[in-house]
Amino acid sequence: MGMMGNKQAQGGLPAQGGNKFSQMMNEFKRFRQEMQGVNPQDKMNELLRSGKVNQQQIEQANQMAQMAQGLFKGMF
Repeated sequence: MGMMGNKQAQGGLPAQGGNKFSQMMNEFKRFRQEMQGVNPQDKMNELLRSGKVNQQQIEQANQMAQMAQGLFKGMF
């Protein structure tokens, strides 16, 4: 029990340089919760208007998303 409690206290060891996949999944879960009920197009328009992103960044993100979508289609 002592070792198990120790691992839980350290959060699965990410602070020790650890598990990037786990960190990425946690970030995705947070993102998914924040975006629940939000229209993605409205969010993109808001980011453009605020100057937080520009059109080129959106186009690059769209290209990356299309590439990822192609990878996932091959997996499932």
